[in-house]
Amino acid sequence: MRRSWFTRAEPIQQYLASSDPWIKIISLRPAGEENGRYELLLQNSDREASREMTLTSALWLGGATVTEQDLLGRSLRIIPVQQNAITLCLPANGLMRVSIEKQR
Repeated sequence: MRRSWFTRAEPIQQYLASSDPWIKIISLRPAGEENGRYELLLQNSDREASREMTLTSALWLGGATVTEQDLLGRSLRIIPVQQNAITLCLPANGLMRVSIEKQR
């Protein structure tokens, strides 16, 4: 019998987590063919009020540039990364597109 001595790392408990249950993570996908670029689409499901949320992720642990975009992909503003979290404010019943580019 052959044995493998491969040691695996434990998975990160919160790969992508939202602090507000009203904010839904609709998609996270690679952006183009470049490694380290992702697009994130968020939705505020509260029809009455805008919501502020903190999004924690292992994606920004090694350093990343996070940019808010309009739905056509044009950059609106750079979102500051605080350790492993970003803070966003979504309008009532609104969508937000976020671009994530990991530093190499």
